[in-house]
Amino acid sequence: MLLKVLQFMRPRALRERCVRDMVDASNRMDYESVKDLVTSDLVFADVRGESIEGSDVWIREHRRFCEAAGNPQIIIESLDHNGEEVLVRGYLEGGMPEISGPTMWRILFRGSKIAFVEVTRQYSQVTLPSFVAGRERREA
Repeated sequence: MLLKVLQFMRPRALRERCVRDMVDASNRMDYESVKDLVTSDLVFADVRGESIEGSDVWIREHRRFCEAAGNPQIIIESLDHNGEEVLVRGYLEGGMPEISGPTMWRILFRGSKIAFVEVTRQYSQVTLPSFVAGRERREA
């Protein structure tokens, strides 16, 4: 229903609301709300070349990440619009130095839903895709 109301907003305002709602839902681990905001084939990648594909995979891995890391919170400092992209600057607030710290996201949309997120962090800091890749390497 919320998306129906938001369809009457300007595209820029709609994208910004979608990003803020996704961050809020992610912080609360409210994955039903996340599913309404992202495409089913969501790609969540980092600049190291690691990626997660599919909203169900993202949800499963985000839950594991939050449980392992004490549910770090995403804090938005700014949102900038670049054409149809939204650039997010902020930080993760959590207990471990590998988790806490600055983060930037470049977000692309398909229609009114988030379809692609590219995360940039310092190399020593964990991203969700690098967390998954590290776990998969250890399990192999």
